[in-house]
Amino acid sequence: MPALRDAFTAGRGCFGTAPRVCEDQSAKDPGSSFKDGAEWVNNILIPAIEQGNAELQPENVAFQLDHNLDPRSTNHAHADFWLAEMGEGQRAPGPRYSINVIGGQTVWLYKPL
Repeated sequence: MPALRDAFTAGRGCFGTAPRVCEDQSAKDPGSSFKDGAEWVNNILIPAIEQGNAELQPENVAFQLDHNLDPRSTNHAHADFWLAEMGEGQRAPGPRYSINVIGGQTVWLYKPL
């Protein structure tokens, strides 16, 4: 599952921009940091999860994803993901993990208790 590992490390450096430049941009325009976080979810995380799901298909499990990329309802890009069985009937979900992209450049991964 190197695609998921790469998705997290690709969030560093604000899509190739020097971190100091990202901090300066975020300070000038707080909306740009939300936009950067939403772009990371859309352009990096979601494709990595789709690739991971293709790799996991023979195992009959898949990552499920729920995200909030609406700046009117949250101050940072947010995504939840978990593994779930994909067979017929009841699906047993795995533990849910949350990702917050803070300031458009810091990716926090945590598991709610």
